[in-house]
Amino acid sequence: MKVALFGASGFIGRVIGDRLRAEAIEHVGLSHRNRSGCFVPIDFGHPDGYAHLLRGVTTAVLLVAQSRPGLPGGRTEAEIRNDVRPYAAFAGIAAAAGLRHVVYLSSGGTVYGSQPDRTPITEDHPTNPIDAYGARKLMTESVLRSSLGAAGVGLTVLRPSNPVGAAQRFEPVGFVARAVHASVAGATIDVWGDGSTVRDHFDVADLADAVIRSLGGDTSHRVYNVGSGVGTGIDEVLALVHDLGGRPIRRRYLPARPFDVPVNVLSSDRIARDLGWTVRKDMRRIVSDLLEAFGGTGRSPDAAGYAGLPPVRSGRSAEPAPRHPSRE
Repeated sequence: MKVALFGASGFIGRVIGDRLRAEAIEHVGLSHRNRSGCFVPIDFGHPDGYAHLLRGVTTAVLLVAQSRPGLPGGRTEAEIRNDVRPYAAFAGIAAAAGLRHVVYLSSGGTVYGSQPDRTPITEDHPTNPIDAYGARKLMTESVLRSSLGAAGVGLTVLRPSNPVGAAQRFEPVGFVARAVHASVAGATIDVWGDGSTVRDHFDVADLADAVIRSLGGDTSHRVYNVGSGVGTGIDEVLALVHDLGGRPIRRRYLPARPFDVPVNVLSSDRIARDLGWTVRKDMRRIVSDLLEAFGGTGRSPDAAGYAGLPPVRSGRSAEPAPRHPSRE
């Protein structure tokens, strides 16, 4: 098996690339960014320029994105132009290039939309995205399913919730890593809404493991949620970082955004059953590892920090949170 990793230079792509190397899986890393010189530069929307690089490749992992969650509305046309059309162009050459299987990273955090009374969300739940990013992800799933299916190329769609990793401190998304970085750096973090928004966080290395387990797919079409199954509120994340890091976090509360769903927690029972996948860290261990990575003194989590033991509870933190922008 040889793998083509599209979007190899991004936050998730670098972690998957590391795992492919660790597993001694032959692969080529492709990206529109190549600042480090470690990847082959391509324009994903013009497959004529990279089709020759797919010779001998059996599986493609698709992470390419020109946008991100949390952008204001009214961007649907741009999402289609910049993201959906390039995927359609890729699908048009996949079979001719010799690909047998494609793994696409969609978004379990956005494609289901607002379903606070239906958690954990399974793959059979209705998809009703409320922002352009989620709508684009869902459109791309449909384009790939129809085009690849007609060409006899298998497709595995992974719908991750909120992967967490150290590199996110420099990214515009990734609240947990930015909260830890704010604690260590003494910076102020913005909170959209009243702090009650609940998300399903898990370690990005576990997402890479889900990708590795998906590489051997056949010509069928499969969809898997990838998440911890545990919801953690924003204020609860901040309380946990304070608890483990020993430093209060200055926060600024801003008006809630209309495209942020109030609750998103995924069921990963299907991928656990089919591929044997499970999370290996809970939130206490994730935050503790981030504190160590960022140079925070912190204190080690107790045994409850390991997956399989009592997790951080869902909902609002019992610790009161400030409601003014200047200091805690």
